[in-house]
Amino acid sequence: YSNTNAWMTGEIFKSWLSAWDTELQQNGCKVLLLLDNFAGHSFNPEVIKCITIVKLVPNLTAHVQPMDAGIIHSMKRKYRYE
Repeated sequence: YSNTNAWMTGEIFKSWLSAWDTELQQNGCKVLLLLDNFAGHSFNPEVIKCITIVKLVPNLTAHVQPMDAGIIHSMKRKYRYE
């Protein structure tokens, strides 16, 4: 997907989220998705069955973004260990 500005839009996000949720339902998987407070991250929670979405508080991204790679690596390592 794309648009002229190369930005995520609400419509692109809804379409992507819905398609991913359908795929997860077919595979019997459940996912926790952490999202920042971007306006384009809008969705209908009644439609999404296999994705639990937690929105981060506003302005938190600027504080955690420098650590993204380390946090993601640690989380994956702990998840695989468990």
